Amino acid sequence: MEAQGEIQKQELEMRSEIFKKITAVIEKMGKSEAYDFVLEKNEGGVIFAKSGDITDKVIEMYNKVYKKEEKSKEGKKEKSKPLS
Repeated sequence: MEAQGEIQKQELEMRSEIFKKITAVIEKMGKSEAYDFVLEKNEGGVIFAKSGDITDKVIEMYNKVYKKEEKSKEGKKEKSKPLS
């Protein structure tokens, strides 16, 4: 049971980090594209910005911004792997 709790904790931390990054992307898009507001589709809360569905744009910008970060992390992991 302790392992399951640790997995749930890690999952929550990962989701929280992704949500923070997505929120930052949405705020940046809202400001740069002059949206009045952005509604969160599943929870019904207001995050920021104008009107229209910007889901695809958020995904595209998220991938541009954070894919570089992930590749950088992967490169560091590969460099630090011990030789077998």
